[in-house]
Amino acid sequence: MPPLEVRRNLEEKIYRANRIIDYVGDYFNVNVRNKSRKREYTMPKQIAIYLIDRYIVISLSEIGKLFPTARGYMDHSNVHFCKYKIIDIMPFDKEIKNHINNLKEDAKELARLDNNEFLIYKEKQNILNLLEGLDIEEIIKIRKKIAKLAQ
Repeated sequence: MPPLEVRRNLEEKIYRANRIIDYVGDYFNVNVRNKSRKREYTMPKQIAIYLIDRYIVISLSEIGKLFPTARGYMDHSNVHFCKYKIIDIMPFDKEIKNHINNLKEDAKELARLDNNEFLIYKEKQNILNLLEGLDIEEIIKIRKKIAKLAQ
């Protein structure tokens, strides 16, 4: 059994990888862990694998354990194929390239943040989503109320 620090480090990396999986799933509005082999599931899964491999130092076998299949979990060769499928088609497929460009900065941030930083990040995202539907006058009123509370 590996030393405790190595296990904690791996657990943290898996936690961060799961964040990226969930983020990609939300972006495409699908369950990335779905066992289906339809394109609507496989392409987001391949993108998630590509982003995890790019931003988190974790083995292909460990990445595979995050994706269930009909026979268990993906093995390292399936993960390798998925990663290189995205790398190979990205220069030729504008849709995939746009998706990657839309996802990569947030995925990089999700891979970097520890648990507490992630909770703060998520709350900021929730606040921004709430503010999106408001007009400028409502936002100014909210700023004034916050300034009063901060005093």
